[in-house]
Formats: sequence, C-alpha cells, structure tokens
Amino acid sequence: MKELSLKNLCMGCMKINIGEVCPFCGTNKNFTQEKPFLNLKYILDKKYLVGKKINVNAESIGYIGYDLYKKITVYIKEFFPSRICSRDVESDNILFLKNKKEIFKQKFEEFSNYFKNLTKLRCAFCFMLIYDLIKENNTFYVISEWINGISLKEYVLKRKYLKWEETKVLFTSFISGLIKMHEFGILHLKISPENIIVDHGKLKLLGFATENLRKLNNVYDYKLNNVCYALEQYAEKYSLNETTDVYGLASSIFFSLTGEFLSSALERKKHATLLMSENIIKNLPKNVISGIANALKIFPNERTISFEKFKIELLNSEVTEFQNLYKCNGKEKSIRKKSGLLNLGLVSGLSFFMIVVVFIGFYNLIWKKNDIENQSNEKNESTSENILNKVDNDSNNNFEESLEKKIIVPNLINQNYEELKNQNNLDFNIFLLSEIYSDIIKEGNIVSQTPSNGERIYKNSSVAVNVSKGSKNRILPEISNMSISEVSKLLIENKLNPIAEYVNSNIPEGLVINYKNNAAGDILECNSDIYILISKGAN
Repeated sequence: MKELSLKNLCMGCMKINIGEVCPFCGTNKNFTQEKPFLNLKYILDKKYLVGKKINVNAESIGYIGYDLYKKITVYIKEFFPSRICSRDVESDNILFLKNKKEIFKQKFEEFSNYFKNLTKLRCAFCFMLIYDLIKENNTFYVISEWINGISLKEYVLKRKYLKWEETKVLFTSFISGLIKMHEFGILHLKISPENIIVDHGKLKLLGFATENLRKLNNVYDYKLNNVCYALEQYAEKYSLNETTDVYGLASSIFFSLTGEFLSSALERKKHATLLMSENIIKNLPKNVISGIANALKIFPNERTISFEKFKIELLNSEVTEFQNLYKCNGKEKSIRKKSGLLNLGLVSGLSFFMIVVVFIGFYNLIWKKNDIENQSNEKNESTSENILNKVDNDSNNNFEESLEKKIIVPNLINQNYEELKNQNNLDFNIFLLSEIYSDIIKEGNIVSQTPSNGERIYKNSSVAVNVSKGSKNRILPEISNMSISEVSKLLIENKLNPIAEYVNSNIPEGLVINYKNNAAGDILECNSDIYILISKGAN
C-alpha cells in the first residue's frame, strides 16, 4: 500500500491546514481511519489520494479524495457490499465472505455497468460529472466531481418554504436533465431533498446507486426509510420504472413548496391525502396543484407516467381542461377545514381530474366519496352547501365562455422548430421538452407534440414538442488527404468525436491519412470516438 506525504493537506476537506485541527472542517491532523475503510492517504490508481470516509451504505463507501495531477478535490465511491464481503487488513483487497463469491461477482457487474452507463450524462449539467472508473483491490471505484453546494433540504428549511416562482426556476432545467437520464435507461430511485444539491442557483442530483440499494431485497437487506420512496419500492417482485422516479421528484417539489415532508408511501397507502397550508395553496396555479397530485398517486398504474408529462402539467397553465365539469353538492361531497390546513384528496378518474380551491373567507377541500357519511353532520354543512352551489354556477358560466377562447392545435410534426418558434402570428406558445434521435424526421424538425393535432386548447396556451437530433447512426465520410481542420469540422458536424494520432507517412505533413480502425462508409453511433491518422511526414 502506497502513501504520499502531503504535510499540509487536510484529509477531511482537502484544504491546506497548518494547525493540529483543521479550521474548515474540524478534522484532527492525527486522525486515523479504521477498517473496513481504506487508510488515509492511500493512492488509488497512482493518481487519486483517498481521504476521510464521508458516507457508507449497504452497497458502497464514499470518501473525499484528491486528484494529484489536476490538483482538485474529488469524490470517490468504492463498491463495498458489507453483507457479502470484507477487507484484508494487510493488502486492502476485498475478500468474499463464505459462499458469497458468485453473488459478489454478480453485484459487482451490476454496479460497474450502472456507473459506466452513468458516464453518458456528462453532457447534462444537473448531474455530478464522473471523471474516472477504476478496478483495483478486487473491487470497483467511481471518481466524480466534488460539489460544494448545500442540500435542497437545508436550502428550503432556511427559508421555511419556496414560492412557486423560485421553485419553477430551480426545477425546470432539472426536469429536462431527468428526461435525458431516462432516455439512457438510468433509474435513480432516490430523488429526494437530501440528494438534490443547490449549487450556485442550479440543482444537481447526487446519490446514484443501483436498484439493489433502492428496493426491498434479500441480498443487501437494506432498510427503506426515505419518505420519497414510492410504494412499489417496498415490493420485492415489482418492477421499477420512470414513474417511480417521478414520485421522488414530485415529493421533492412538494417539500420545496411546503417545507414539510410527505408521510411514507406505506402510510399514505392507508390515507392518501396531501397537506398544504391555505397561504401556499392560494399562491399556486391550479395546474401545479393537480400536476403534483397526479405525480404523487400511491399506485404506479395511476401515477404520472413520465417526467415529460409531469413537466407539461407543471409548466402549462392550461393543461387541465374539461369536456364535462366536475359536479358536486353538499350531499355528495363534504368539506373540512382543520388547523389552517387543506387536505388535497387525490381525485381518482381516468378521463379527468380537478381540485377545486375556493376562497370565501377560507379555502376548502374536496374529499373522496368514502368520507361522505362520516362528514355529513358537520356544523358547517349548510354553509359548505351554499359555497359548492356557487362554485357549480360559476364553473358552468366560465366553461361556456372558455369554449369561445379555445383554438384547435395544428399539426406541427416535421415542421422546423426554430422557424416555428420565431413566427409572430401563432395563437399558442411553443416550448422544447427534449431532443431525440429519429431515422425518419430531419434534424431540427418536430418529432412529436403535446397536445396532439386536433385537440382544443386555450389561446396562448403552450404546446410542448420533441425535436429530432437526426439519425443516431452516422456514415463515415471520405477524409483522405484533407486538412486537419477540414476533417475535424466534418466529423463534428456529423456528431462524431475525432481523436488525432500522428504517424510517419509519405503523405505531406499535416494532412489526414485516413481512419485508424474504420473506413469511409462505415456506420457509427452519434458521439462515438473516431481515431484519425495524421501524417508527420517521412522519416
């Protein structure tokens, strides 16, 4: 085991400290790290200095680290499933527990493949950047950026809660990143205020781990105790998907707007209501309330299916439209006011939803039908009935008036997004949800839209679109005897990453000889690395 003498570098925060106790993090200079953790100042892959243990769970150990070449602080995650392995005291190698070798190998592959896939998110700023992946000590290490921001939990609690305007700014681009994450087939499964970091006004998602750590299972025997876990994570045989992460995101947004955590999904299964104060409710657009309610439905088959749909519901103020008004009267639905809080009942129904918020002295809640009989004798029944009758009458009038303000959504498929966005005569707003590959639709043109062609929306409402990035596969062009700049420009325009390799050749110095491992006409995926040979001239 190699060690490096860095006299004034604190192993707790990687800042310069000349005293016995670090003034930045409080770590004592003589602090030692006991097994099963790596020793302080262990050199990983001859370039990463291992510091103090930061966190540990049933799958991995996290350390603060230091890149000896780039001179920057890094985060080091070590695969260490403590229930099936241990560490050799002398060599720091990972040892398998009795009869656990095969299961360790299986989980090792799942862990390494998960983080290899995660490197695809380097282009998205709302995720921690992964710098390096290393196999050493019979295990696997992930080297990623060190982020100095504060958790969303801490950020919100300092302010008690966030207004919708600030929440919208924080989360809009963050949701776009999550859409990209799921395009790559990556599940996080613990999106929560603790794992979302606020860094210079932007949100970043940390705490990535495999499904083994985020779902009930017998291998890690990990206790699920986070209120942002969805109900299906407590069922061993239930498959997890994007809607599971939607629940975690909606829980985090709910916390941001209220400063309060939801009850756990197991508790909400018995009584699936949301609690928001009247002051918060009256300042939230109706589509935000209904969007959060749909994303927080307990059962996954009833919940918002994707981040894309959730984003539309949050950002499009006219997303909730009705062909038939939701009717209610004092006998069918009852209203309860408790301690200044509103219970936002999750209104079931496949074809429509609505949460009616009424302000006449106070805001009222619509309860589920199974609460009717228990509520029918309340003292304020007559008052509630009058209020609800007024809502019915006002809603009928508003609905008839709104039909005159609606327009029919045109077909935007295959139209150029930039040209359409710059038109001044549109009766609707257009915003980009994501860019996706398409072998059919030309790059820059619209692949899909929500709402669809022919649907009716209010004038000046928003239509969300997905735009083509062109085909995922690119044909390698002919590049022989071209200049470096010409080839570089050509390949970059084709979404390929040219990497130069200089060799001796009879071709004039500075000209491109050809591809190293490919030929013109070969088909590669977008963003593939492609090696090109450049002449250094004859010997």
